[in-house]
Amino acid sequence: MSGLFSSSLYGYTLKAVRRDRVMQLMLVLMVLAASASVFLGGAATIEQDKYAIAMAGTSLRTIAVLGLIIFISFFIRRAFDSREIDYLLATPLTRSRMLISFSAAFITVALILAIAIGLFMIVLSRGVTPGLLVWSSSVIVELAITGVMALFFSVVLKSPTISALCSLGLYSLSRMIGVMIGIIEAGLISDELSSVIMTPVVKIISVVVPRFDLLAQSAWIVYGNATGVPLWIFPVQAIVFCTLFLACAAFDLRRSQF
Repeated sequence: MSGLFSSSLYGYTLKAVRRDRVMQLMLVLMVLAASASVFLGGAATIEQDKYAIAMAGTSLRTIAVLGLIIFISFFIRRAFDSREIDYLLATPLTRSRMLISFSAAFITVALILAIAIGLFMIVLSRGVTPGLLVWSSSVIVELAITGVMALFFSVVLKSPTISALCSLGLYSLSRMIGVMIGIIEAGLISDELSSVIMTPVVKIISVVVPRFDLLAQSAWIVYGNATGVPLWIFPVQAIVFCTLFLACAAFDLRRSQF
């Protein structure tokens, strides 16, 4: 072990992923989702191929997010309950190094899932397009942030079920925040008092939560980045929010008594 990273803890976490057969299960679910998308796409009246591809992209991404959150939530809580965390902290491994090692392993799992999703989409799209490359890159960022976010909630909250639900709740909010901003900007809230109250609240929330609405847009797969979303948003969001969630988890862990 050296620096801020523990290679042994990193390897141990990846072995736990393999032991629990998380990847195998998620790959089976992805195959089923892709098959269902192709089947349902055949029922569309127009643009059947495009409908199937867009549906497959959404389904595969959702499966990856759910699987990642559930695994991390229960893995971290199991490590606390079995006193593995206590044992790790009894060694020269610091709390910060432990969290960084965990997050590196979870980001690796996110990367593997994103690559698997990209390969599925290449097969369904019958080739590689610029839009698919942009979409796949943003999926990597989205899953990486989601993994570190799930780690944060798993450290802060004692119940794996509650931590998983909080992670899913924040993920859903991050996905919907763009729609909420659009409603406010378009002036679609008829009640003036509600508009006055909600406008600053939504704008504040949009600053402190990940903007997943700007990532992995299904339209990119079919039509490319027609909306012109700047690509620099991808690495900036990954760095800012992964660092933020890690810092918050480290702060909470330092207050805990072991």
